Amino acid sequence: MNDKKWYLILSFYLVAASCLSYLIQLLIFHDQHNTFFYLLQDISFVPINVLLVTMLIDKLLQRKEKESLFKKINMIVGLFFNEIGMPLFDILNHRILDPKIMDFDLLIDPSWDDKKFNETLNVYSSKKYIFQFDDDLLQDTSALLLEKRLLLMQLMQNPSLMEHESFTDLLLAIFHLCDELSNRADFTLLPESDIKHLNNDFNRAYQFLITEWLKYLNHLKKAYPFLFSLAIRKNPFNPQRNILVTE
Repeated sequence: MNDKKWYLILSFYLVAASCLSYLIQLLIFHDQHNTFFYLLQDISFVPINVLLVTMLIDKLLQRKEKESLFKKINMIVGLFFNEIGMPLFDILNHRILDPKIMDFDLLIDPSWDDKKFNETLNVYSSKKYIFQFDDDLLQDTSALLLEKRLLLMQLMQNPSLMEHESFTDLLLAIFHLCDELSNRADFTLLPESDIKHLNNDFNRAYQFLITEWLKYLNHLKKAYPFLFSLAIRKNPFNPQRNILVTE
């Protein structure tokens, strides 16, 4: 209501200022013909002015705003991978029953381009993973996600992430996995049917985790090469990874 009142007051003063300006012009020059001629001429250009402002300038401003929002979102994505994503990779990568399923090259290096990232993304977005369920897998995953539960909730409440639907899906998948594990009192007494159900939850979270990680690294390569350099040295899929720069 206050905003509407403010707009009405502003509109009134702008129209009044315009009328006063034309009145002064008439009083000084006493030329009604030219005054109304140029008034109508100015009005005839109003639609073009509106077109320029709304269709061009507004679009440029929206594009700039989206670019700024995209940078903020990727800062949040980076926080997620540092705090949750990378530790979760360390837990899950070594518990996939069929190691051949990871035979596609994930040893990312500076030579990767959009085509390479997209090819890898397409491969891993459709893979199905079967995990080796043991006490360590369930305990370690549960402990990590419960420890980071507050951060997960804060990330899910961030309004900026509404613009990043696939990353929101990742958060939902991991949050659901956290809920599933936290509601089981004893991991040693799980029936096969429940293990199969949990594997579906792990598989969903892991699929999103890999694909969002690849998207994030592609963004870093383009926008922040120094962060990309660190990220590939910390690559969780490289068994010989070394944080030190050796060449």
